[in-house]
Amino acid sequence: MIRNLLCVTLFICSSSKASVLEWGGMCLPESHLSPGTVMNLNTSDKNFDSSDGYGPSLYFDGHEIAKHVPKFQHQVIRPNGSTVFENLMINLTQRSLEVPNLGNKALTESEEIKSLYFYEGTSPYDWLAFKKKGGHYEFWGTCDSDAGNDYTCLRSLKINDIYANYYVSNYNIRQYEQIEVFLKDWLESNECSK
Repeated sequence: MIRNLLCVTLFICSSSKASVLEWGGMCLPESHLSPGTVMNLNTSDKNFDSSDGYGPSLYFDGHEIAKHVPKFQHQVIRPNGSTVFENLMINLTQRSLEVPNLGNKALTESEEIKSLYFYEGTSPYDWLAFKKKGGHYEFWGTCDSDAGNDYTCLRSLKINDIYANYYVSNYNIRQYEQIEVFLKDWLESNECSK
């Protein structure tokens, strides 16, 4: 009982001091906003151009993601011995990425995830990714080659009326569906009406 009372008291005190950004029907806590987004919130300088439809950026430390997505690798040791720390930066926008028209182009099934299909186009260093849904292919995102066999994909996920664009490396691409469950749950839990 005392523990529950203490937790409620801490929550009330901390939530009264926490600042939030209202955007797209969500009340986003400053603790998960990227430094650039926070800096724009705390400035009175309005002498810059802004693009319509583009919103804030969110940041999640890899340790936090791993708590919700157990197989998320937040620290990766690469073949050359260097360490890469995997985090999640999400750019929220009301605009979708431009979806290219493939026509009758052939797609190659991903080795990592059988539901994803790639189209290399004219370059082996960047390619388009599609997800097979029923009898058609739905745009999933774009991918770029890093070093060696490593690559990173920019995923464009539609959640209600917004798009959450985030990067996921080949080390964590197998977990993208669990990452997206986490993102959807987190965004829904931060709707201003809740």
